[in-house]
Amino acid sequence: MMKALISDVFKGSIAEELEIKKGDAIIKVNGKDVSDLIEFNFEICCEFLTIEVLKSTGEIEVLEIEK
Repeated sequence: MMKALISDVFKGSIAEELEIKKGDAIIKVNGKDVSDLIEFNFEICCEFLTIEVLKSTGEIEVLEIEK
């Protein structure tokens, strides 16, 4: 499983609101694997996103976002 590790979360961001933390990892965006920032930026162009996040606890959360 490829993953894009989260190195920081900005205060007031959607990520903070969704309780995404430093050390979590994004593993899929809209069902597609992402392993780095380039792939992530390419996949987030949609208005509606489904993001799979591997929490630092080992749990996988599926988050739905409307931009």
